[in-house]
Amino acid sequence: MKRFVCVMCIWAVIICSSVGGTLYFKSVKDEMDSLIEQALAEEDIQKAAQIVERLDQRWQKSFDIFVVYIKHNDLDSVSGLLSGLAPLLEHGDTANYKNKLIQIKDMLDHILRREIPYVNSVL
Repeated sequence: MKRFVCVMCIWAVIICSSVGGTLYFKSVKDEMDSLIEQALAEEDIQKAAQIVERLDQRWQKSFDIFVVYIKHNDLDSVSGLLSGLAPLLEHGDTANYKNKLIQIKDMLDHILRREIPYVNSVL
C-alpha cells in the first residue's frame, strides 16, 4: 500500500508540474502575443524599439524556467529571432522586422502545442 501511495504522489507531482509549466508558458505566450501585435501595428520606430525591448525582457525573465521543460533548440530559435529585431529596426528594414515578429509568434504557438501534456507524453 505504501508503494501505491508513493507512486500516486510521484505521478501527481509529474502531472501538476506538466500542467503548471504549460499554463505558465501560455500566460507568457499570451503576454508576448499582445506585445507582438502592438509591435506589428506600431509605425514609429522608436516606440517599436521600446516594445521589442519589453519583448526581450519578458522572454529573458522566463527563459530560465522554460529551460527546465522545453527543448533548448526551440528556445534558442525564439531567442535568436528576438535578438535580430533591434538591428532590423535600426536599419529601417520593416518588412523583415514584421516577418520575424510573425515567425516568433508562430514559434511560440508551435511550442505551446507541443508542450501540452498528453497521457502518452507524461507517462
